[in-house]
Amino acid sequence: MRTIVVLIIVSGFVMSPVSAETEGIDRIEHDGTSTIANQLQSSIASTGQSSESQALSVERTTVDQITITLDADVVGEDGLISGPQNVSLMTNHGIGWGDLSLNGEPENGKYQWNESVKILDERRIGENSLTNATVKIEDTELSDTVHLHTIEQASINSWIQNGQLYIPVDTVGVTNPDEVDPLLATKNNEDLEADFVDSHTVEINLNKFRDATDSSGSGTGAPVSNNFETDGVPVGSTDPIVPQIRFYHGQMVFWHPAIESETEYTITVHDIGRSNEELSTDEVSLDSGVAPLPNADRVAGAENVTLSVRQAGSDALLFGHRNINTDSEPESFNATLIDDQTIQGERSIERLNVSSIIVEPELNYISKTNTEVDGNELTLSDTSLESENTIRMATDAGIVNVKLSQSATTGSLNSIPIIPVIIGVSGIVLFVIGIFIGSKRPVKLDIIEKSFISVLIVFILSVLIISQVRPASVPGDFLRHHLPMSVVLVLPVLGYFTGSTLFHREQAQYKQSGTQTQTHTVQQQVNITDGAQPIKQRAKITARKTGDANSTSRTSVITGGSGSISLPTGKWTISAKIENEQISSETVQRSVYQGDRGPPIELTVNLPEISITVQDSTRDFRVPDAKIQLESDQEKTTKRSGEDGRVTFDSKLGQKTVGVTVSHEKYEKTTNEYQVTDNGLSETVTLKPQTGKLRVVSQIDGVETENIDAKITPEEPILKGIYGEQKSIKKAGQEGEYAEGDILIGQYRVGLELSDRLETLFKTTEKRVTVSEHGETVVAEASFDWHLSESHHDRIRRLREEIQGVTAKSGIDTAIQRYYASVINQVLDEIEQFPKQGHYFVRVDSHPDEVTDATLEAVANAVETISEAMSTKRNLDLFTACSDMVDANTQWQGTFDMETFANRLQAGPVAARRTFAEQVDDVSARIDSERGSLSEIAPAQEMLERIEISDSGKRINNIASIHLAILLLSAVEELFEHRELRERLSRTVF
Repeated sequence: MRTIVVLIIVSGFVMSPVSAETEGIDRIEHDGTSTIANQLQSSIASTGQSSESQALSVERTTVDQITITLDADVVGEDGLISGPQNVSLMTNHGIGWGDLSLNGEPENGKYQWNESVKILDERRIGENSLTNATVKIEDTELSDTVHLHTIEQASINSWIQNGQLYIPVDTVGVTNPDEVDPLLATKNNEDLEADFVDSHTVEINLNKFRDATDSSGSGTGAPVSNNFETDGVPVGSTDPIVPQIRFYHGQMVFWHPAIESETEYTITVHDIGRSNEELSTDEVSLDSGVAPLPNADRVAGAENVTLSVRQAGSDALLFGHRNINTDSEPESFNATLIDDQTIQGERSIERLNVSSIIVEPELNYISKTNTEVDGNELTLSDTSLESENTIRMATDAGIVNVKLSQSATTGSLNSIPIIPVIIGVSGIVLFVIGIFIGSKRPVKLDIIEKSFISVLIVFILSVLIISQVRPASVPGDFLRHHLPMSVVLVLPVLGYFTGSTLFHREQAQYKQSGTQTQTHTVQQQVNITDGAQPIKQRAKITARKTGDANSTSRTSVITGGSGSISLPTGKWTISAKIENEQISSETVQRSVYQGDRGPPIELTVNLPEISITVQDSTRDFRVPDAKIQLESDQEKTTKRSGEDGRVTFDSKLGQKTVGVTVSHEKYEKTTNEYQVTDNGLSETVTLKPQTGKLRVVSQIDGVETENIDAKITPEEPILKGIYGEQKSIKKAGQEGEYAEGDILIGQYRVGLELSDRLETLFKTTEKRVTVSEHGETVVAEASFDWHLSESHHDRIRRLREEIQGVTAKSGIDTAIQRYYASVINQVLDEIEQFPKQGHYFVRVDSHPDEVTDATLEAVANAVETISEAMSTKRNLDLFTACSDMVDANTQWQGTFDMETFANRLQAGPVAARRTFAEQVDDVSARIDSERGSLSEIAPAQEMLERIEISDSGKRINNIASIHLAILLLSAVEELFEHRELRERLSRTVF
C-alpha cells in the first residue's frame, strides 16, 4: 500500500515528516518501486490538468471539522495510488488522519473526508502558527491553505470596561494575535468585530453588541450565537452571554451587557430558592452591565433566584422570569508562584480590575491598597503565599479563583547521568576537608571516638557488600543514589578523625613524656563580631595567662573584625575592647599547643539592644505579628512582633539614628526615625487601625425588630485578641438597626443574642461578614419557634361556637348581635396569628402560652358580656320589632391591634386602666348625645353597663381583660356610625 502524507507548513517553513510509527498511524506500503512523486507527476500529466491546486482542497467547514477533497484523477493504476484503497494524512507535527478509505466510487470525480480539528491541540502544536496554514501532499506541489487555529472562550466570565465587552479566550495555533481578525457571529447574522487586546482576551464594542441583542420587549434577552470566525471560517465558539448574579466589588448585583449606565431599572425578585418573595426595587445602574438587586443579602445565600428586569416606567421586559443559579463555584485560572508574595497568572490580572482579595484557607483579607498588579503579575504585601493557597479575587468579572503552583523546574537530579561522578567528587572533597580540619584541631581519641570510627568502618563495608549482593528487598534507587549519598555525608567526619590522629600523634606522645622544655609561639587568628556581623572598628585584643595573675599580658590591635595575636603555648584568657567605645567583648579561654594554630578565637561584643513595641493607637492593645523594618546605613532588617507586640534588634557600632517602618494588614503603615543612645533604643510605635462601619439589621421572621441584642464575634486571632471572644452586645435601635463604627476590618460572625427566656422560643442563625473600609451591612435573623397548643385550638373552637349561639336566634333580627360577635371573631383570628407575631413577643416579658391563655380568658368574659347584654327584655323587644327589616351583615371596623396590645403588656396595667376610664367617659357622652335622635339606645347602654375589667388576677390577665374591654367600648361607640344599625335603633317598640 502507498501513503499520502499531508504536511501543514507553519510560519513559512516545512518541518521534516514524522515517521509512520508516530502517533500510532500505520503507513500503507505499495508493492511497486516508483516514488509517490513520480506517480503523482505522471498522473497529473496523464490527466492533462493545467493547475496542480485543483487536485487537493482543504476547507474548515465547522469549528471542529475540516473537509479534505482529493481529485479522483490522481488515483488509479497510472496515478498516485493503486492497490488497497486506504490513505493516511499527516502533519509535520506528527499528527495524522489515518485510514481514509478510497474504496468505492468517487462522487462527481472527487474523494472526500470529514475529519476532526481537535487533534491539532496546543500540546502538539506548541508555539507554531496555524493561521492560514498551508496543507501539502508530501513530495508534490499539490497544496491548499486553510485556517486551522482555534479560539474558544475560557472558563472565566466576560466583563465590561470603558464601553467595551471583554471575552476571555484560549487559543491554539495563534502565535501573533495581531495577525488574526476574529468576528463574533450573532444570532441575527450580523458579525461583530472582536479585536485581540492580548493573547487571552478579545474586546467587542458594547453598543454594537447591544444592537445584536433581542430588543423586541419579549423579555427573552437572547444575545448572540456561539461562533468565532476568521475570514468567514468558523474557528471557535463562545458561551451564550446570559444574565448573571455576581459579587461585584462588595455587593451582589444583576449583570448583563444590556444594562446601560446611569439608567433606572425595575428589578423584581419573584423567588429566592423555594421561597416566594415578589420584591421589587427601582435603582439606577451602578455601571454599564451592573444593576443593584433587591434583598441582596438573601439573594447571596440562595441556590437560585427567579427575577425579571425592565426599564423603570416601561412595560417592556428586558428579561422575564429568569431562573438564575447563584450557588455555582467561581471560575478559576492557574498561576505560578514566583516568590512568597508574587504570582504570575496564565492570563492578564490587570485587565480584571481587582478590588479586594481573600487568601484561602487562612481567609486573609487584602484590600486593593495592599496589592500591586502589572499585567499577568500580582504582588501582595504583608502576606506569605504557598502553593497550597487559593487566591479569591473580587473583579469586574465577579469572583475569580486563582490556583497556585510552584515554578516549573527543568528536571530532577536523578535524571542527570553524571550523578555517580558528582557523588564521587563530593566524597573526595569532603574527606579532604575533614582531614584538614582534623590536622588543625587535636582530638584525644578516647573510647568514644574509637568506637565511632569502628562503626563508620563497619557501615562503609556494609554499603559495599549490599551494593554487590543487591538484595531484592532493597530498592534500586536506594542502592544507586541515596545510599552512596548517605556514605558521602559521613566522610568529612571520618576525615576529621583521620587528620587529627595522623598530625597530632607526635605531639600527644611528647606531652605524655613530660620532657617539654621549650616555649613555642603560635600566631593565633582572632575574629570579633556582634553575634552576626564582624565589628569593623579598631579593637584592642588582650590575652593573659589563665590562673597566673603575675604574667605579662599580650596585646594586639585589629580592624575590620579579624586579625591575629602572637601567643606562646599554654592556656590563655582573651578579651577585646572597642576603641573610642565603652564596649568590651566577652572573655574566652583557649589552650595553645606547639605548631597548632587551631580554629580562630571568636570574640562576641554584646551591643545595646533596639526594642520596638507596636501599640494600637485607640486602645490598650499591643499588636502581634506586625512587620517591623529597621533601616540604617542602607541596611534593612525585617522582623515580626511577638504576641506581646515587641521585637528586638541588635544595634550596630556607631549607629546614631535608625528608620523604623511598621505595617500590619489591619493598620495603616507608619515610618519614623529615632535616635540611638549608648543604652540602645526602646520605643513604642502606635498604629492607626483600618476600620469600617458594621451595620446590623435585626429581623424576626423577616420583620425588622427593635430591642434585640446584637452579637459580633471576631473570627481572626488578632481580632479576638483585641475584642475578646465576643465583640459587643447592644440593643438594636428603633428600626431594628444597630451600627458599630470604627471596627477593625476583617472577618466576623454576626447574630442575635437572646435572653434565657427567649432562647427556647426563637431559633437564631449567625452570618459571616467581612468588614472593609467601605463598611458592611448584614441582616441578623431569628425565627419564632412557638405554636398554639391543641388545648388552645379547642378553646378557640368552643368560643366561636358560643358566640355563634348568641347570634343564632329565630324570629328576631340579629344584625346588632352579629355586629358585636364580629369583635370576638376578629380577636380569635388574631390569636390564631400569634405564631406569626414573634417580633412582638420579643419585648413581652410573659411566655406566649400565658399571653394566649389570658387573652382567651378575656374573650370568654367578653362573650358572656355580649350574651347578657343582648338578652335583656328591652333589647329582645327591639330585635323582635326589627324582624321584618332587610338583613344587614355589618362588621366592626376596628382591629385587635397587636402593636398596642404588646405595648400594654410591656408597660403594665396602670396606663391601660387610664385609657379604659377615658374610653368609658367618651362612650357615655356619645350615648347621651344620641338619645334625642334615636328611639332606642339599649343595645349600646346595656353593653356599656356590663363591660368590666378584672383587678384580682395576674398582671397579664388584667391587661388582657382591659384590652378586650377597650375593644368592646370602641365597638359600642362605632355602633352609631353604621346606617343599617341606626335604622334599627330608630324603630319604635310597642
